[in-house]
Order: sequence, then C-alpha cells, then structure tokens
Amino acid sequence: MIITLRHSGGFAGIEQELGSADTGTLAEGPRREVAKALKVLEEARPSVGADRFQFEVEIREPGSSPRRLIIPDEGSPQSLAMQALGDLAAALGISVT
Repeated sequence: MIITLRHSGGFAGIEQELGSADTGTLAEGPRREVAKALKVLEEARPSVGADRFQFEVEIREPGSSPRRLIIPDEGSPQSLAMQALGDLAAALGISVT
C-alpha cells in the first residue's frame, strides 16, 4: 500500500505534498501503527469550513481505486484525528510540521 500525505487550503489555497511511503517496506511495528492510525482516521467525522487548512491522506492499494481521507487542521494537536495523523506520519517517516 502506498500512502501519500498532503497539506492544503487556507485563503491562498496552498498545496504541499508532505511525502509518500510504501507500507510494504516497513517493519511489523510501524505497519501496525499505520493500520491503527488509518482506522481512527477513517472513523473520524470531519467538520466543514471554507478556507481551512486540511490534510489529505491518499491510500493506493494494488487492484483498487485510490481512497482519500480529508482531515481538517483544526489547530488542536490534541484532537483524536490530529493525533492519529501524527502517529501515521511518524510510522511512515513523514514530517507534518
């Protein structure tokens, strides 16, 4: 599975690819962390708003269409979704700051 993280939004509509990783190259521990974080992110109910920053998690698996999860950057690193996004990025070796 290939996972790509992006950060976009704001009044100016910036777009930045933060990184991409193949989970097939990860050790068992980080692969478990990725699966756990994706489960939390898939169950999150994002809030809506114009001109907000957001993170996009694109998941590409062989034989399937790409899936995209949108996580609003609500400015609170304590939110469950932002914690899961941080855990996902750490397991993949991608910086989201």
